[in-house]
Amino acid sequence: MKLGVMLFALCTLASASQGNILNYGFDDGPNGWRVVVLNHEGNFEQLGIGEDRWHSTGGNPGGYIETQDWSSSWTCFRAPNTVVGNRLSWYGGSIEFDLRTDYADNLARPVVLLKSAGLNACYQAVAPRPTWTHQAVPLTTPGWTKDFGGNIPVTDSELRQVLEDLTGIYVGTEWQISPPQETTGLDNFSISEPVPEPSALLALLCGLGGLARLRKR
Repeated sequence: MKLGVMLFALCTLASASQGNILNYGFDDGPNGWRVVVLNHEGNFEQLGIGEDRWHSTGGNPGGYIETQDWSSSWTCFRAPNTVVGNRLSWYGGSIEFDLRTDYADNLARPVVLLKSAGLNACYQAVAPRPTWTHQAVPLTTPGWTKDFGGNIPVTDSELRQVLEDLTGIYVGTEWQISPPQETTGLDNFSISEPVPEPSALLALLCGLGGLARLRKR
């Protein structure tokens, strides 16, 4: 009986460890997110503040935020400053969200930018559709690059370095170069912790089983 209780607790713990550690649904407002413009030809320095619009309906579902491309530099959504700091524990997890845009040239472009004091990491993705498109970005290598064009890979140790000194999280809204200017929406942004390795859970289960047998002797 006691072993069953321990196994149930372990399964509950494993399930909980797969849950989201950050979740923005935008049902009650923009939740501290802003639209900013970054210098994509340099070190992603912030050049200005853009205009964001919050809608209480039309999301996937509920509320969402959106912006229109109004700059020749890189317009993007910036997460609240509360997410920055030492986030090395996120390594191995994932960033997920829903995007939609009305115009796109169907080329791969940065969909997520992670900034730190000395290093940046971009993740490229194909443009979202006019309907809500789910994006899943793994917080592991390969796939991350140091530059806007996706030419210089980020190593495993460099991605860990970025997460350890995270200064900003950005979601891209630039999906077309030529007019007309696209309007891009964001909803359901979340960051999930790494999923425990099955072998580690099995070892713990075996250990609990052995402990239970010893207590019966």
